[in-house]
Amino acid sequence: MINIVLYSEENFVWTSMQEIIPGLLKCWKEVGVRENIETIVINVDDQKSLKNNIAKIISCENIVLTSYNAKIAKAVVLIRSSLGVDARMIVHLHGLASVGCWPLHEFKTGELLTERDVFLSSSQRDADTFKLSFENARCEVIKFHQTYEKPAPVVKTPSLAKFVYVGRIAEQKNLHQLLWAISLVRRKKPELKFELDIYGEPDNLGSPNMNIPSKDYKEFLEKIINDLKINNVNFKGFVKRENLDTWVSENRHIFISPSLHSDENFGMAALKSLEAGNCAILTDWGGHTDFNKSFSDAVSLINVYSSQLGPVIDPIELSEAIIMNIETFPRDVVKSEAYKFDNIVRNYCEFIRKEKNDSIKPLVQTKLSKRVHKARNELIGEKGCQCFTGYDDPNSIPFFSSYGMSERKIERSASSGEKAPWVTGKEFSDPHKGLIKLNSEDEYIQNGFMI
Repeated sequence: MINIVLYSEENFVWTSMQEIIPGLLKCWKEVGVRENIETIVINVDDQKSLKNNIAKIISCENIVLTSYNAKIAKAVVLIRSSLGVDARMIVHLHGLASVGCWPLHEFKTGELLTERDVFLSSSQRDADTFKLSFENARCEVIKFHQTYEKPAPVVKTPSLAKFVYVGRIAEQKNLHQLLWAISLVRRKKPELKFELDIYGEPDNLGSPNMNIPSKDYKEFLEKIINDLKINNVNFKGFVKRENLDTWVSENRHIFISPSLHSDENFGMAALKSLEAGNCAILTDWGGHTDFNKSFSDAVSLINVYSSQLGPVIDPIELSEAIIMNIETFPRDVVKSEAYKFDNIVRNYCEFIRKEKNDSIKPLVQTKLSKRVHKARNELIGEKGCQCFTGYDDPNSIPFFSSYGMSERKIERSASSGEKAPWVTGKEFSDPHKGLIKLNSEDEYIQNGFMI
């Protein structure tokens, strides 16, 4: 048996993918060793590498797409259409599911996929979301593995509770809501001592699926900090992965991410903190949800509610979770073995041994996916990937719901009338959702802008 594994370094534009894709290559190579499968790894950025392995490609049994872009799509068209190779495609989804898989169809690979092919998702919520794109496709969940595997060091506990966010400084990561929640904690419990360290740099993307641009988000956050007189938030900037991994493993902290990002399909930074024995406050969203199963005593999940503007969190609930974690810091939690490299490779091996579906019946694109693809080609947007008119687009709601948005709305038995610090009137600009107009107190509450 031969497995062909395709990858592209063009996907390394995302810092997380610089870790995830090499991790996938390592997994597939180890699968080859354990299952006695010849494994050929091909970088499609190098056309010679593809051409030099034509004979192996023609005789292979599986073709693994570790990511997806125009170059990988071109390779798939060459292999399946031009060469007529009907080997099973194994497609790692990453961020495809939450946009109706329109890139698969835009780059002409969707029409080449059959019931024999398999999609792999890194979380259950992402796999559920994928079902909105095809009527007859098979999707399995195999998580990413923990990549930091050095021996456990002596852990240092700080004199005060330290919260840590690691990731892009991006509007969809919802850091402005986090800062508001921190100010609520400081007012409600001024005796509590804590600080927040933010690691990462701005991505300057905004919400490209909605064509909502980024507008100096870091400066926006700094203004909130100044206006609310928050003196316990530190921007740490970009830190090399090996240095940050070492710090995370050696220092007791509480990881926090209020993210509502459209492709939050896993959460590598959160996993590293949890694997090191730390607690985490995470939105019940996308890949975050699965961590609650493996680290149930360590994870505090924040509900994601529905609103007229899509998914929202309640700043009061977030502040209460922060208070609870400060008051119990540090606490001993049970570590999980579920994400260890050996266990993840075992999951891949079990997947490879499963009985294959030999049907070459074409995959059927859902009506919803077709609408999203059509909208993308009509809207396009500044970044070339707008596929929704906004967070109130009816086509976006099924994706939000599958990703974790409940049917419930934020409710208050009584309201203080306090609005988010960036709300300036009935019409205002929200960094995440764009220009907004609200008319009633209930609308402000239900959209997370009033406590």
